[in-house]
Amino acid sequence: MEKEIEIYLDLSKNKLFGFQDGVDTLAVAIMCEGIIQGCEFPAVDVVRGTKGYKMLCEEWLELDNFGIENYGGHHRAVAHYIEGAKLRVRIYEGHFFKKRLWPFSLIDSPKIPINKISIVDDYYPKRARDALINLPRDVVERFCRENNLDINNYLSQ
Repeated sequence: MEKEIEIYLDLSKNKLFGFQDGVDTLAVAIMCEGIIQGCEFPAVDVVRGTKGYKMLCEEWLELDNFGIENYGGHHRAVAHYIEGAKLRVRIYEGHFFKKRLWPFSLIDSPKIPINKISIVDDYYPKRARDALINLPRDVVERFCRENNLDINNYLSQ
């Protein structure tokens, strides 16, 4: 039987592995501000591995095309780790993942611990816009004003 379980994962007690070696500084800062302001972010899709949780990566999903679009979540995970906040995750379990997905995950497995992912300026600037659109308008305006950012540069992309 297929099932999805949504929980809040304590990153200080559970290992989470990703496949991306860096995240964008501004995007992480925006998400940290959102966490501080109590904003809710979409769940990060994961599978449970023998050494911790692993983020779903696009390549796995294309192999089986079963309709999950929310792969990744590195920026969200790093921001929650920095803030010491629990990360909302959706754990996929069941026959499908054990029999069809899991063999692929062992070939090209997410193996970078969240606390080892580099935070880099201009790593992926589009992510800053993506981060901002997940926050309430007043939080976005305040963040942009306090950091001397032109809000139109991010909301019009």
